[in-house]
Amino acid sequence: MTATRRLPAFGKSPRRQQSLAAAPAEPLYLVTYDYRDRAIGRCTGTADLSLNQQSRREVAEQIARGLIPGAERVFECVPGERCTDISEDVARDAMGLALQKFEPLDGDLLDFLERHLGCQSVAEAGREFAA
Repeated sequence: MTATRRLPAFGKSPRRQQSLAAAPAEPLYLVTYDYRDRAIGRCTGTADLSLNQQSRREVAEQIARGLIPGAERVFECVPGERCTDISEDVARDAMGLALQKFEPLDGDLLDFLERHLGCQSVAEAGREFAA
């Protein structure tokens, strides 16, 4: 009978791998942005929103309030797994929050919503909420 051996995981002890796998991983939120600033010109990059233990709803609220200028895409990354583009879901959440709090759908928020939901969906939601 032939025994199957696992290849060693160099630099990682089996105990440590088990303890890391047992702990639930908090998602990390990354927002790519691209905007123009009068003083410094074009700014592009990625904002790491995990430092404050942000939730997906808080990311949507920051976009709805215009606190992340030029937001383009939102990724939810769980350590040890793949990152997922959740831009459309966050756009729906941000639009709902903005409409509930009577925030205007304009500027960077409008650009973000139209990019991920389409112009017609944003216009319909605005009319529906106003009615």
